[in-house]
Amino acid sequence: ERILLRMTHGKMAGAYDGWNSRVKLFNHQRTVLERVLLRMHNLAIAGGMDRWKENVKEEKEMRFKGSKLVLRWMNLVLSNSVSRWMAFVSERKRLARAALKMMSRWGNLVLAVPFCTWTKQVKEEKDMHLKSSKLLLRWMKLE
Repeated sequence: ERILLRMTHGKMAGAYDGWNSRVKLFNHQRTVLERVLLRMHNLAIAGGMDRWKENVKEEKEMRFKGSKLVLRWMNLVLSNSVSRWMAFVSERKRLARAALKMMSRWGNLVLAVPFCTWTKQVKEEKDMHLKSSKLLLRWMKLE
């Protein structure tokens, strides 16, 4: 009976030892898996963080390039508007000079026409005076 009792206790002890070793093995496997999963999770978080940092850096670069482009465009628009304004002012000055020149010519023409008429009349009177004086001299010689 003692022997049987020892054998039963031995079987139970062996079963308990087997169960205990399996529990330890499962606990160890669970711990290893938890560490692997935690590491994978941390890697995923780290990868996400790295991608986020890259995206932020790229967005800053794009924003800088965009603001530089907008500034260049604004300077170009300002430069073009100043150039067009200067061309407009230059054209107005040119037209004003041309108008003054034309007015001066018309004014000279207005003065020149009566002057030409006066010189023509003076020449005709001089010619008539000369002819009349020649005619008078002839008549005087005839008398």
